[in-house]
Amino acid sequence: MGMYSIDVILCNRIPCFRNTSFKVELMSQTVVTLIDSFPSSGYRYAYTPYIVRLSNIPSDLPARAVRMVNFPTNESIVATSVAYEASPYCSVMATITFLMPPMSSSVMLRPTIAGSVNRRASGFQLELQEFRYIAAPSVEVSSIFPTMGGVSQPVRIQIAVQNFPETNAAGNGCADIEVLFVSTTASNMTALSGQLEACQRQTASYMLGPITIDVSSPSGEAVSPGYASVIVYHKRYYTSTVSAKSTDAKTTFDSFLFFDDRKARITLMASEYGDTGVNAIRVKGSTSTRLSLFIENADLSVLPADYTIVLGKYRYGSN
Repeated sequence: MGMYSIDVILCNRIPCFRNTSFKVELMSQTVVTLIDSFPSSGYRYAYTPYIVRLSNIPSDLPARAVRMVNFPTNESIVATSVAYEASPYCSVMATITFLMPPMSSSVMLRPTIAGSVNRRASGFQLELQEFRYIAAPSVEVSSIFPTMGGVSQPVRIQIAVQNFPETNAAGNGCADIEVLFVSTTASNMTALSGQLEACQRQTASYMLGPITIDVSSPSGEAVSPGYASVIVYHKRYYTSTVSAKSTDAKTTFDSFLFFDDRKARITLMASEYGDTGVNAIRVKGSTSTRLSLFIENADLSVLPADYTIVLGKYRYGSN
């Protein structure tokens, strides 16, 4: 058994010369033989399907009878599936799938596959292709809505995140997710946890991929008006030493606004010409423009005629 070179020699004249050559591999029809194994790398913080193809495997071999051991971790992994196909070159070809477990660092593994063909056989053990863990694309917030909420009542926020690590080990898929709202002043930093409501993955939970997270913002006396950073991270992989805004286990959105919903505030301005705005609005400079103001938490004891509108250095009464 093994690889052999065959030369095709043309001898219709003297001297003979080699016309072509090729290689042939002679395969055993009884001994379990490795055909190939792949891939050679996968992302950290995600399970990676690892495929092994073997020849001369009995068609009734269960997945639980085949294991892969990774060196230097010595972790033993049971096959997740075994598929069989007939071959004219050997008794049966088997495609065996394993899930490489997630790692927190970029390490190299040297996997070995082992199994028992039947009770009477002594079993087989074969070295496989090396497997390296590589850094994953950074986790990123692709959208967040709404981008503001009051301090007295929680608001439900939907956050879409790209490249989030696997959540397979959590069971319900959400237990590994943490969302923090971090407010920073000149003298203090406050970090408050949001209440996780739901999550939905667009890919299998064992893979790296997009995820949609529903979370309720913190509220109450601990929350102060102002802008906060929303930090989404994976509990099992993130460490406090990570200072970058986006890594392969954490991402940050910088502009969530907490406003004091206990005080009156303008929620919308609308002009008679159809322009609208919250913090600014376009008006004509050559003529007067009628504006309508929508005010939340207004004091009902104050009459509309008692309101004064201040625009720069100008003051206007309401009507």
